[in-house]
Amino acid sequence: MLGTEGLYDDAIALLDKLGVSSCHWVGASVGGFVGMRIAARHPERIRSLTLIGLTTQRLSADDLRSIDMLGWALRVTRPLGPVGAAIHRRLTEKVMTNMFGKTFMSDSTRNADREKWRQRFGEQLIPEAIPMLLQVFGHPGNPPELLTRVRVPTLIIAGEDEWEGVDDADNDPLQAQRLFPDARLVTVPGAGHMVLVEQPEVGADAITEFIADVESR
Repeated sequence: MLGTEGLYDDAIALLDKLGVSSCHWVGASVGGFVGMRIAARHPERIRSLTLIGLTTQRLSADDLRSIDMLGWALRVTRPLGPVGAAIHRRLTEKVMTNMFGKTFMSDSTRNADREKWRQRFGEQLIPEAIPMLLQVFGHPGNPPELLTRVRVPTLIIAGEDEWEGVDDADNDPLQAQRLFPDARLVTVPGAGHMVLVEQPEVGADAITEFIADVESR
């Protein structure tokens, strides 16, 4: 099972296999969802929690239907030769704009980085991947009753581009910070959802400083 709960079970099994009784958990996107569940259910196993690209709401039915439609488009266009390839490129570009912020997507000095990720996403954008996407992104969300059970020191890293123009009431990282009893929020300029790709030095420095602070307590 590849859904959030399946990944949670795998994470617990891996920690057990490695003999890791507690750790500093750094999770991006769905990796953060897994870390929150460990921290809520087994707080003794998480010394600190870093959440990158956090969202709290589950995908809407319309969003899940869009993933289904994406799978349909990939299946239909695969045998269409150059036309299918052109449609695949457009779909890949849509994924790019969803994952990366406007700063990264428009920076002429990051052409090589963009092309690397464009190729990577393109290779992953196949009909066979759709069931996995539905399981992973069809997660039950991260509701307040889960967030308030997380008592460990928490760092939330959010890309400024991802949340630009979003009202505070709909700003998931900001709302999560208010629910966690021991949390700090770092907003990274020039980054979207993929903070550690778009602004790796800023993200790494924030994580390093946070963990050092937790260790010093």
